[in-house]
Amino acid sequence: MENQSRTRTQRGRYLRWVGVGIVLAGWGVLRLWQQRAALRTRWVAPGSEVSPSPTRVEVEPEPIEIPIVSTPQAPETLAEAETPPVLPAVAETAIAREGDTSKDAITPVVDDLCRIAGIGPKVAALLNTAGVSTFAELAAATPEHLREALQTAGLRFMNPDTWPQQAELAAQGDWEALASLQTALKGGRRV
Repeated sequence: MENQSRTRTQRGRYLRWVGVGIVLAGWGVLRLWQQRAALRTRWVAPGSEVSPSPTRVEVEPEPIEIPIVSTPQAPETLAEAETPPVLPAVAETAIAREGDTSKDAITPVVDDLCRIAGIGPKVAALLNTAGVSTFAELAAATPEHLREALQTAGLRFMNPDTWPQQAELAAQGDWEALASLQTALKGGRRV
């Protein structure tokens, strides 16, 4: 009768605490069982042979040979020292493989288009297949041409309106102006 005199809320609390008590008791029994099982594995019956405990074998690490890398040599003539560095952002720039002098050895430089806000690796790969692989080529492309290439690939929600402007700054090497422009953008879009 005592249980019937309680309200529904009081019965719920009571049963909840009973459940918590059962869970804690079960957890305690489980811990005791695990401890006893661990003791049983260590216990050896009297008169039986005791196997020696395994010994730890220390292994010395083998020495690592570090290859010596030669430092770059200083230019021997003043003419070699005064040659200006070639900017990788220009579309006509090319890199020849070492030792090859044939025209087949020249490969065009590909810029990291992911530095443009709004272009990720997937879009950069898509633009490379569409023939836009440098900042100069992206700056020369129209937003309509870029949007058409994106739509044929199924990327309809991309907005390439600011990409040529950003690519022009990147092709010129004006990274500070590019960074200030990108802070005004959100995901490559004007806000």
